[in-house]
Amino acid sequence: MSKIFYSIIIPYIEYNEYLDINIKKFDNNNLNNFEILLLPNKRSETDLRISHLKNKNKFKVIETSISNPSYKRNLGASKSIGEYLIFIDDDAYPEKNWLEEIDKEIKNNYLKVFGGPSLLPIEQKEFIPFISDFFYRSWYGGGNTLRYKSIDIIAEVDDWPSVNLIIEKKLFFDIGKYDEKLYPGEDTDLCLKLKKKGYLIKYNSKVIVRHFRRNSIKKHLIQLFKYGYYRSYIILKYGVNLNNIKAFIPMFFTISILVSFFKVFPNNYLVNLTLLYLVPITFLNFFKIQKIKNKLMSPIISIFFLISHISYGLGSIIFFLKKFFDLKFGKIIKK
Repeated sequence: MSKIFYSIIIPYIEYNEYLDINIKKFDNNNLNNFEILLLPNKRSETDLRISHLKNKNKFKVIETSISNPSYKRNLGASKSIGEYLIFIDDDAYPEKNWLEEIDKEIKNNYLKVFGGPSLLPIEQKEFIPFISDFFYRSWYGGGNTLRYKSIDIIAEVDDWPSVNLIIEKKLFFDIGKYDEKLYPGEDTDLCLKLKKKGYLIKYNSKVIVRHFRRNSIKKHLIQLFKYGYYRSYIILKYGVNLNNIKAFIPMFFTISILVSFFKVFPNNYLVNLTLLYLVPITFLNFFKIQKIKNKLMSPIISIFFLISHISYGLGSIIFFLKKFFDLKFGKIIKK
């Protein structure tokens, strides 16, 4: 197979400290078979920053004036010259041999689409990002935990985030690109289009990026609220089945808590329901947490799990209220 050229696409609103780390990693890569398309709302700050790089000719800046990540990714793809598109977020950066591992996967296995895990950055040592990462890596946190772990196994998945996704350019356009009406959830929608065409996404544990987690509880909960809202939309769009029905468990749990306030159930119902959730989660956290010396922190982390699932559940509830009762929650969703 001849040398493959790659187009790395990074959408963002404005230049930031995370993107600065990301760009410097690419600038230190001496391979010459890739371009990097940067898509900010305004280009002036980005132009200034990349003008000092040693490999500045690898970077192409495209001003978009709008913030929609799906639009930015689609625009970047249309302006790219690579045979393969590589999507990565501005708050993530590749490990040293990331591009070499991508190249190896395509040449050895002729894959059209695959992805790798997004691990917690070594330099992000704060408590909130740590427990946020722990939440996503736990099977009882929700979602596919392979996204956040590097495990040497062969696996195929039907959903993968665009923080570390590689896809043949022709296939990307054949399936209809990203849905520009969706964010978040646009990556799940893209993957379901792939599935309808008969493609699954191969997991490659060596294609690693480091992805900065939310650094405050508020940002973490807002992110989960949006996940709950848009995941509900996507499930209804493509159909409910046994594989995705579990996404509604936080919603049913949250509804049970909410109705208890209206005395639908006995007075001790809320207490019993919360304990039924917290006790097993605390038990599991106690034995799974390796990096925290004080195991007594597990109850606090379990409360973090509880409010995370409630936030996700509220997102789902708001979606259904908006869909079936035409209630207006625009400011909440766009926040």
